[in-house]
This record gives sequence, structure tokens and C-alpha cells, in this order.
Amino acid sequence: PQEIAVAPQAPARELPPAARWLVRMLDDLIRIPGTNFGIGLDPILGLIPFGPGDVASSAASTYLLFVALKEGVPLAIVVRMAFYLILDAALGSIPIAGDVFDLFFRANTRVAALIRKHAGQRRPATFGDYLFVAILFVVMAGCAAAPIVLLYYLLSQVWDSLKALWP
Repeated sequence: PQEIAVAPQAPARELPPAARWLVRMLDDLIRIPGTNFGIGLDPILGLIPFGPGDVASSAASTYLLFVALKEGVPLAIVVRMAFYLILDAALGSIPIAGDVFDLFFRANTRVAALIRKHAGQRRPATFGDYLFVAILFVVMAGCAAAPIVLLYYLLSQVWDSLKALWP
């Protein structure tokens, strides 16, 4: 039997301290005693009515995409990370159910694991890469803000309908 040569896999890189801190704050700030489970600020901020907490946590999460570019993560993996963060922003903005989703999905932890695994596997980031991430930031902010705008629109329609009932 012939042995198949397998290239050694590079060891996972460590995240920069600011990125580690951000992931811990958003996904794993308060540990539940006796378990390996923690609760971060992401689901807690999501409880703030009308969405400013979701917008803030989504904006903070975007920093991880810039770290990924700086660490040389391939753009295809950065797109996958962006998908996780956009999914987190969109579903996380749904009242209550989104907060439960945030609690278990842990998008920032997933993104951090991808950065550790794929860092240093491509050329240095270009201006176009950073522009791509900036556009993704706008998309993420839009996903997080959309429920706020929709709620405002619905409430204004209800208010206008109620005003029409009284002379």
C-alpha cells in the first residue's frame, strides 16, 4: 500500500487583541457557571427596543472583516464571513426570536475561527478589498436598520389612520 503525502497544515494564527476582545464582548461576555456557555452583548443589545443595539453590534462586527483582510484571509472566505454577519444582522433584528438566534448562532465566534484558520493564505489586501468590506458594512447596517424603518412606517400609518377617525 502506498502512503499519500499530506501537506502539513499551518497552525492557526492568533487574533489581534482588539479582535479577541470584541468577539468575547459580543458573544461570550458572561459565562454561565458550570457550563461552557456564555452570553455576550450581541443578544443583550438586541433587547433594546427599536433596534439601536442591533445596529451597534452589527457595526462593531464589521471590524472583524477588516481584520480578516489585514491578516491575509482569502476574499472568498471574507465573503463567507460577511454572509454570517449579514445573516446575524438580518435575523438578529427580529424582536425576541432574533435575540435567541444571536444567543446560539454566535456569528462573531464563527468569523474569528475562520480568521484563525485562513490567515496568511493570500496576497495583501488592496484598496478594492477594503472598498468591498465598506460596501458590506453599508449592507449590514441596512439589514439591521430595515426593521426600524419598517416599524416607523407602520406606526406612522396607524397614527394617520387613527387621526382620520377624529375630526
